[in-house]
Amino acid sequence: MFSKETLQIVKRLQKARLSLMQKQPFYAVLLLHMQFSLDPMCETAYTDGKRIAFSPDFMETLSDTELEFVLMHEVLHAALNHCGRTLDSYDFDDFNIACDIVVNSNILYSCNMDISSITLKNYGESMHLAPDGKEGYLYTAEEVYDQVHALNLRKKKSEKSRKAGIGKEKSKSTDQARVDGGFDDHTYWEPDDNGQKQGGDGDSEMRDVWLQRMIEATDITARIEKRKSGKGCGPAPLGAQRLIKELTEPQTDWRTVLDTFIQEEITDYSFNPPDRRFQDSPFLLPDYNEKDESVKDILFMIDTSASMSDHMITQAYSEICGAIRQFNGKLQGWLGFFDAEVIE
Repeated sequence: MFSKETLQIVKRLQKARLSLMQKQPFYAVLLLHMQFSLDPMCETAYTDGKRIAFSPDFMETLSDTELEFVLMHEVLHAALNHCGRTLDSYDFDDFNIACDIVVNSNILYSCNMDISSITLKNYGESMHLAPDGKEGYLYTAEEVYDQVHALNLRKKKSEKSRKAGIGKEKSKSTDQARVDGGFDDHTYWEPDDNGQKQGGDGDSEMRDVWLQRMIEATDITARIEKRKSGKGCGPAPLGAQRLIKELTEPQTDWRTVLDTFIQEEITDYSFNPPDRRFQDSPFLLPDYNEKDESVKDILFMIDTSASMSDHMITQAYSEICGAIRQFNGKLQGWLGFFDAEVIE
């Protein structure tokens, strides 16, 4: 049996998600994929990529609009795969700060730059500017990290010089580019002793899962905005738009690559041998190739991982049919499907 206090918290969370469906449907749809839990050992709130956990005491300090901001903050961390990225040689604290700047700035953008939307009365205005003074939504977390880390290195160097009596260095950072951390707990992102993440299912897998969720959330948001004539619904975060574009748009025109690969095989003319009718001419011209060759070793592979919707797979299949028609039936090969990677 749940206690009365727990039931009240559950109702608040459900109410907040319902409110976001009216105000910010993109975030509300993403929140449908998250589990909610209470963690008395946590001081504030956190996400491990699968769930959002709250301290009961922290929730009591939040107004309804503040709770909505915290929910958007945590789910965007998960959607942008901040929880599962491999940090390698990154400074963990600096990367946490960079992620918070990017997330808060994207939420601010979604809320039409209303600074109250990312403000908690007990913590103040959440950091949203990169150290160069520009909005965090203009950058990736890695790009902001480079700025934050460089700033902290300069501060450490300046502090070391000050203690040595060499002099002082003026800080070039803005007020919002502070490096004192955010309100939520990121310790679940930190690798354990074996280098594994405490939360999430790995960088590549979770990235694909959240990419598909963001695509679906973007589609649903577009339909809602169209129905409401653009009123009451903020745009999807620029960070999400950038990630979707980067991972779904083709980097190379397959038609150009395919045409270059098989042109020699199916061309009607060839310089081997040249046209003997013009052997006394100063020009070297190709002769008609009567042998009708076809390409039999083209392997088409379709990605069926979580990042691919049924519509996207249908589109890929249609492109393959188009390629076969493009070369008038001279193109032959095999069709395969893969999930994580192509294997023999």
